[in-house]
Amino acid sequence: MISYFKGGNVLELKLEEIDGEKFVTNGHRFYKFVEEFRGVREKFWLILSESKFIKEPLKNKHILFKYNRNDVSCENWGEIYASRIAKQIGVPCVEYYLAKYEENGKVSNGVMCGTYKKNEKEFEATVYDIQTMQNEKVEKINAVDDIIENLMLLIPEGKDKKFYHSYLRNSLIKQCIFDFLLAQTDRHWFNTTFLIYVSENAFNVRKAECYDNGCIAYLKRKYAAIVGISREIQVQGENSQRLHDLLKDYVPMMGIKTPTVELNTNKDLAEAEKLRVLKDRRDIFLDELTDEILNNPEIAKFYMDVKKYLNVKQVTNLLEREKTPPPQAIADMVELVSGYQLNLLDELVNEKINNLNSSTGLEV
Repeated sequence: MISYFKGGNVLELKLEEIDGEKFVTNGHRFYKFVEEFRGVREKFWLILSESKFIKEPLKNKHILFKYNRNDVSCENWGEIYASRIAKQIGVPCVEYYLAKYEENGKVSNGVMCGTYKKNEKEFEATVYDIQTMQNEKVEKINAVDDIIENLMLLIPEGKDKKFYHSYLRNSLIKQCIFDFLLAQTDRHWFNTTFLIYVSENAFNVRKAECYDNGCIAYLKRKYAAIVGISREIQVQGENSQRLHDLLKDYVPMMGIKTPTVELNTNKDLAEAEKLRVLKDRRDIFLDELTDEILNNPEIAKFYMDVKKYLNVKQVTNLLEREKTPPPQAIADMVELVSGYQLNLLDELVNEKINNLNSSTGLEV
C-alpha cells in the first residue's frame, strides 16, 4: 500500500450522496461506492477513478471495506493479526487496516484492504469454481490434491505443467499451515481464489493472496468472552487444560490429500455455501501435513522460517507503534493459540523423525 494507507490511527470513511449517487470519502480521496454481496459480513468497494497523470497499483484504486453493524465479534482484529503474521512468515496475504465508516450519523467499525488482483485482466476462480467446473459431483471437497488436479486441466498445452503443479500445490499447503497455526475456522471453498490471466501471447495462474482471515484464534465472539477465556488459560499456566480443550478437536477446513469437510446433507452443490467439518479427520490431516514438512523441500524450508520468524509479540508492538494498539485479551489469545499449535506441530514432526531414526537404527 502507498502512504495514505499507513501512518497509524484508524482510517475514517464517510458516505456522501451527490445527485443520487453514493460516494465514500477517505481523507482527501473521493471513491465511488459499489456494493459487494458475497459473504456474510456487510461490505462494499471503494473505486477510485483512473487518473491521467498518476498511475497507481490496482489495490490502491479498488479497496474493500467490510464490517458488522452490531460489532458482536472481534473478527476485525483477526484480520489485522493474520495479515501481519502472514507477512512475518512469508505467506502472501492482503493487508488489512482498521477503519470506521460513517453513514447517516451512525459509525461502524471495520477493516479495509486492497484488491488481490494485479490488473483488471485477471479473472477469478474460487476453489468451488475450480472443483465444480468439470464435474457435478466432487469427491474430495476443498482438499489440496484434488484442487490441483482440477487446476491442471486449465493449463494450456505447451505450458510447464510440472512448474504450475508444484508452485500452486505448495501455495495451498503453506496456506494450510498458516490456517492451522492460527486455528482458522472459515477457509471454506469460497475463501480461496485463483487468478487466471490469458492473452494471445501469455498465460498465468496464481493463488490469490489469503483473504477473509478474521475467524482465527477463536476471535469470532464478543470481547468479554475472549477476556474470560484468555484469563482462564493464563491462570492455568503452561499446560492449560482450557487451551487444550479448546484446540483438541480443531480441524482446518482445507485438507491436503484427504478432505476435512463434507457438504451439508440438506444442500445440493449449487447451494453449497457451507461445509461441515469432519472432526474425525484431525489425525489424518496432521499426518499428511507433517509428511509434507518432512518430505517436501519447499515446505520444509517454509516451516523452518515459520519457527524462526513467527512472533506475535512483535506484531502487537508493531500495531502499538502504528497507533492502533490491540486490546490485551486479543493479543493474548492470538499468542496463546498460535504458540500451542506450533508446539503441537513441532512435537508431531519430531515424533516422526524419532520413529524414522529408530526404525533405521540411527542415533537420535
